[in-house]
Amino acid sequence: MEKKIKVMVVDDSLPFRSILSSLISEHPDIQVIATAYSGKMALHRMEAEKKLPDVVVLDYEMPEMDGFQTLKIIKNKYPHISVIILSAYAESSNSHFVKRAKELCADAVMYKTTQGKSREENIAHIKNELITKIIECYGQNRMFDNKKNP
Repeated sequence: MEKKIKVMVVDDSLPFRSILSSLISEHPDIQVIATAYSGKMALHRMEAEKKLPDVVVLDYEMPEMDGFQTLKIIKNKYPHISVIILSAYAESSNSHFVKRAKELCADAVMYKTTQGKSREENIAHIKNELITKIIECYGQNRMFDNKKNP
């Protein structure tokens, strides 16, 4: 890949945010360019800094502004940015949570934990699934951009 995929990780849990950032950064084609503890902080960083992410990994449950509120604003202001919503509520692809996330134009929805797995297995699963989703979302957005601007 010629340029790295720029990612912002938004989660109110410092340990989880750190783990996600580290896992994502292990991939040679992905760079975590920013983190934030809330949707409000993420939006502030996007407005204040000149470097926008290609993909935002966004927790649902956060203080000040939840993931859906943040998602709606990101998609209105920056429609070219892909957003992956992470949640403990997204167990089933048919759940109300997943349907609402898709209505708000989330590019992907991912469940934070896997039942019955060890911590190490869970982390490995999250890493593999998240990296796959980041690359897929980035690729889909680039294809869409290329169709708009041939």
